[in-house]
Amino acid sequence: MGIELSLAPDPDEVEVVRKGLSDYAESIYEGLPDFKQDLEFSFISRDENGEINAGLTGSGFWNAMHIAVIWVAEHCRGQNLGSELLDRAELLARKHDFGLIYLDTSRAKDFYEKHGYKVFGVLENQPPGHNLFFMQKRLGDE
Repeated sequence: MGIELSLAPDPDEVEVVRKGLSDYAESIYEGLPDFKQDLEFSFISRDENGEINAGLTGSGFWNAMHIAVIWVAEHCRGQNLGSELLDRAELLARKHDFGLIYLDTSRAKDFYEKHGYKVFGVLENQPPGHNLFFMQKRLGDE
């Protein structure tokens, strides 16, 4: 028996690990409402030439949506594109009956707070010289 490192994980192997955890979680939380809704998604914005100028990626599991990445090209900032991406993610969350959206950020805390997100944890000095804020928005609390 050994442990192998892969810097390019095989998707089938990753799926075995995810399924193992999912099966285990279902056995622990048996009897709870069935909130399991695996969802992978992205919103991509393109300019008139088809070049990507912004995007948001995330996933949903049980009753929560996780926003993994949101990015807006520098030349497109200040045009509410980030807000539009976040609004679309929230609409998707509501469509799938997710009661919570969560994310982390080191640079855009104020942006997310303007959209109703609240800090629930801080990892100090990560990256060095900055803090990493873990934020959430409970849908229905607005």
